[in-house]
Amino acid sequence: MKEEKSLLAIINKTIELDLSTANKLLEELESTTDGYKAEIKYLKNKINEKKLYQSLTKDKKETYDKVMEKGREFYHANDFYTANDCYIFGMDIINHPIFDYYIGKMSYKTWKLDDAYYHLSRYIEHGGEKLLKALVYLNAINYINDNIEEINKNEEVANRIKITFDIDFKPFKLDRYIEESRINNFINKKGKTKLDELFFYQLQELRNLYRNGKISIANKILENLIKESENRYQTKKLQSLARSKTLYINQGKYSKY
Repeated sequence: MKEEKSLLAIINKTIELDLSTANKLLEELESTTDGYKAEIKYLKNKINEKKLYQSLTKDKKETYDKVMEKGREFYHANDFYTANDCYIFGMDIINHPIFDYYIGKMSYKTWKLDDAYYHLSRYIEHGGEKLLKALVYLNAINYINDNIEEINKNEEVANRIKITFDIDFKPFKLDRYIEESRINNFINKKGKTKLDELFFYQLQELRNLYRNGKISIANKILENLIKESENRYQTKKLQSLARSKTLYINQGKYSKY
């Protein structure tokens, strides 16, 4: 078993250096062991992700790279809706598991938890590189829904991956998101998400006003919303938009991709 664990670690490192050799070693290991199923699946999915990207035509690789670039740009601007549009576009053009991860992540951040659960589950089944992060987001949803059995199962998989491949991975602020959601009544007594669609719609409309040059109108609306907000979570989101409004003004009538 110790030799198998060492071989798994070697295969993981080989993926970045020689995909064909890594795949061959993994196939040989899988044929000789009944253990390490979670780890083998993780490596197979990582290899398949790399293979899928390598098999893309030049045009599709350029599209993939552009979608990832624009999605990252909108994400860092806290424009999760537009980032999600980018990744959905990518999924429509290129059937690659990574887009399930990012669509799931953006859906989580806009509290579309059913969509988030669906896409994150698909990524966990078919993806590898972002597996640990996907498991954390999925377990945040399971925590909200009080699904303890699935939380324990996912944590077991995550721990096996971290230990076997010596990955220093710590969950990232999702506990804060969950707690803010509870504090601000996004969750009802049964533990189900109560989506504040009107608020997120207002945020998106404000961004569009700035993009379309209606700056004074947007400023007035934003000022009033901040003044009238009694919700700590929403206030922080509005203040964040106030700080980043120049980005949307500069975008103008932008092209999405």
